[in-house]
Amino acid sequence: MSFLFDDTTKKIIGFNYVMDKIKVITPFGYQLKEKLTPYMPGEEDILKDELDRVETLINLIKNNDKEFVRIKILLEHFKDLSNSVKNAVKGSTLTLIELFEMKNFIFLLKRLHEEISKLDWDIPLDMRINRIEELETLLDPRNEGIMTFYIYEEYSDKLKEIREYKKKLKEDIKSEKKKIREKIKKDLKLNVNLKGEIIVSKDDTELIKKLGNILF
Repeated sequence: MSFLFDDTTKKIIGFNYVMDKIKVITPFGYQLKEKLTPYMPGEEDILKDELDRVETLINLIKNNDKEFVRIKILLEHFKDLSNSVKNAVKGSTLTLIELFEMKNFIFLLKRLHEEISKLDWDIPLDMRINRIEELETLLDPRNEGIMTFYIYEEYSDKLKEIREYKKKLKEDIKSEKKKIREKIKKDLKLNVNLKGEIIVSKDDTELIKKLGNILF
């Protein structure tokens, strides 16, 4: 009987009015809202079950207002990552922004699961929030529990080796600069400013020559 559900029918039964009253806060809510249709004759039992679930939720919200405030705040932070997921499934390399958003999504899912688990409610299977623990471990290999994303050394031995080498080079350069500053101060009685600069008159050719011997 879905062929009877035209704009005129929607107006007669007040469907659009009801839809306007349904406020959603996640991209998934918007998607489901777009697909909503009224129950048809013969689906009374399905409608009754749905109304029973709505009543249960209303009572839960009334009796757990603080918990549902936290749940609402979490839900408001969810983003639609369907394109990133499709790219990952295709084997495409995700950008840092996509990986950051993916980690945020996974950790929001974890926190949402924890909040809902505190409720005294036998949650229907199709309404349960399940953590993705494998991705939690993958995106947070050090178990730091923070949402910011970082390319961890745990992902690659080669990356770890390069970063350690780079760190050593920085330390060596810093040490060498310190030695040069100390030598300039000691031998030429000059001070090197915070920018690593030395002020010398261009006419003082002898001093410039001495500096050149130290630096080069």
